[in-house]
Amino acid sequence: AFFDVNAKTGNSTDQTFSFGSLELDLDYAYNGHFGASAALVLCGNSSNAPYGAPPAIFCGNSGAGGLSGGSTMAGIAVGFIDYNLYDDTIPPRGRIFNKDGLHIRAGRFDIPFGTDYQNFANTDRITVTAPLTTSIMQLGGYNGDGVNSFGAWGRYQYSAFWTDAIYGNDGHAIGGRVGITLGQRPFSVHNPQEGIQVGFSHLSELDGDNNLRNAVYGADLSIGYSIWRLQNELMVLDSHQAFSIDADG
Repeated sequence: AFFDVNAKTGNSTDQTFSFGSLELDLDYAYNGHFGASAALVLCGNSSNAPYGAPPAIFCGNSGAGGLSGGSTMAGIAVGFIDYNLYDDTIPPRGRIFNKDGLHIRAGRFDIPFGTDYQNFANTDRITVTAPLTTSIMQLGGYNGDGVNSFGAWGRYQYSAFWTDAIYGNDGHAIGGRVGITLGQRPFSVHNPQEGIQVGFSHLSELDGDNNLRNAVYGADLSIGYSIWRLQNELMVLDSHQAFSIDADG
């Protein structure tokens, strides 16, 4: 579990004590292949989420929308049942490619698109604010209810997902990511961020009539050596909108 608290002594505002979020992560292993995980989050009364992280992610609001500043809300950020083929446990949030394995999840989860999904929980983010690809293009971070399959074998990783709509109130989204790691293995116990990681992602969102509403393409590159790390993401959003013109033009 972790929490984020802010206190100040000045009288510049009426509010001198606030907290950004409190998160409790739960992980239960039923047997060698089945388990369940959840992250319970309480979003505080501060005007911004901790470290610039998205309020929607912390309060478990899937799809479009989020928590307005100055309010308090509790929610389930992630909660799913996990089937794994090789008896590997996976944390509820963060880096999912810790070990070789094949997993199938059902429930609510952070969608593995790009690379910043690993940093949605505030203790994992090394930068002060989330990148623009997360805060703007991903509406604070892709998070949805559905099914996700992912796996890792040596240098190679993949993920595929089907969830509810991301940018709208109806429809659903499908997509995935493929990646390769050069240099040190991504689940090394010595320095898991070392080496070169390259990934390509795609997401297609369909409306309630199964018409394509949005298509998102992403590419990410991470380079780590010793204490140094360079992380890059590129995303392109292709919006397909249907316009109707009346008889008067």
